[in-house]
Amino acid sequence: MAASHHHSGSTVEHGKVFIEIIEARNLPAADSNGKSDPYVRIKNVKGISMPGKDYVATKVIEKTLNPVWNQSFTFSYDYQLSKVVFKVYDHDRFTEDDHLCTTKVPIESLWDGKEHDVWYPLLTKQKEHKGDLHLKLRTEYYLPIVWPNAYVIVPQNQFCVGLGWDTSKKETIDLDSSVTGLDITKEQKDYVSFHHLQAFNGGLKHQGDNRTGEGKGDDEVINVDLNRIDPSIQFLAVIINSYSGAPFTKVKSAYIRLRDNQNHTFAFFRLSDLGKSTGLFFGFLYRGTGEYQGKWFFKTTAVPVGGRTLESSLVDIQHIIG
Repeated sequence: MAASHHHSGSTVEHGKVFIEIIEARNLPAADSNGKSDPYVRIKNVKGISMPGKDYVATKVIEKTLNPVWNQSFTFSYDYQLSKVVFKVYDHDRFTEDDHLCTTKVPIESLWDGKEHDVWYPLLTKQKEHKGDLHLKLRTEYYLPIVWPNAYVIVPQNQFCVGLGWDTSKKETIDLDSSVTGLDITKEQKDYVSFHHLQAFNGGLKHQGDNRTGEGKGDDEVINVDLNRIDPSIQFLAVIINSYSGAPFTKVKSAYIRLRDNQNHTFAFFRLSDLGKSTGLFFGFLYRGTGEYQGKWFFKTTAVPVGGRTLESSLVDIQHIIG
């Protein structure tokens, strides 16, 4: 089932994240008196609404390693938000403030709609554990979130499969999306990828390769017209591969969203901690049977697979579909 807090109108692609920064403990000392003057910055990252700012900050608490702030913030966010980033700084009156430590909270960990009252570990740039940050976090979302092994009915025959990913700014990873059409025996009949942009007489159209993951909107898009898909096709499987062979540990998160021709998302799924594989089988579209004859469904799988290309991942895909 898809978890949906779906609202009509302009809010359909946006949600809200409610943040209470309560306190920190055991922070590193940055000053000669063995203390720090700490404050917290909420970083402006892709997908969060913080117009014209690099960050929003708490007040400064002077001369302590265990500060208490009790400050609340609310932000709008959209499908591109993968994590909320909190950076703790030591305030210096006459020089640049010192960055002490950071914690990052994956947005999908907050999608249950409950308040998360948690001490999050703070890490230095060298990944050393230096204190903890006490936060209360909650989200409201208006995207139709789906979970692994969820089944979503496809509401119309023409739609887009949008895929996106976040990678480190320090290195570029060439990820490629593909959709393959399989018959009832799981034999591949046709496919689209970055080097084969159209299949099934226009039933699948790949909009082209994005080698960096940069820019607004989905990184790669595949248009689907189910009216043109050959009747022998039972499954349309969606996969992304690391063409360079770089492992997905270098990818911070990836998502898939299915958008109707009014540009409204009817299924959205994001995944972090992608593992060491070079392929990710996101899910597959399949034809309904029995009372659902004539309808299509999407099932999320989110299973790591081997292979740097669709062709080299095909055996894994066929096995997972079962």
